[in-house]
Amino acid sequence: MRKIIQILLFLLVANVYAQANKQDVLKMQAEKMAKAFINNDFETFVKYSNPRLVQMIGGSNKMIEVLKKSVLDMKSQGMIFESITFIEPTKVISSGSELQSTIQQITKVKTVNGGIVSKSTLVAISTNKGLNWTFIDTNNKDMVTIKKLLPNLSSNISIPKQVPDKYY
Repeated sequence: MRKIIQILLFLLVANVYAQANKQDVLKMQAEKMAKAFINNDFETFVKYSNPRLVQMIGGSNKMIEVLKKSVLDMKSQGMIFESITFIEPTKVISSGSELQSTIQQITKVKTVNGGIVSKSTLVAISTNKGLNWTFIDTNNKDMVTIKKLLPNLSSNISIPKQVPDKYY
């Protein structure tokens, strides 16, 4: 009986560690994606973008072109991305052959009139057991659009309602 309890405890601890490790990798990769965006390294940024979104935009090269133009347009209007940070990801769940989670993103943009703090939710998807994650921002997307992009999205994934931007 004691041996069974030890085995169960070991499995419980191993499961908790595996869950935490997947969340750590998810957050680390989200941070790499954000750093790439801030540094205008759009080639790296696209590697962390959900492949269905990249495909919908017209492929990696087209997405890079769109990102460069968007950032240049924003800069010409006096807007600069200052920082992108993350809150801890939600529990990683399995849905078919995917692992899924969400992570809250906080973006600060400097403007000529002060700044904007925006909070949004990213859906994180891994198709290789949590080794690599791709992300899609749910900001300004309804559930119909999100389900088109992520048809395997689990009903257990909760996407909080978008909160208004804060100005400073």
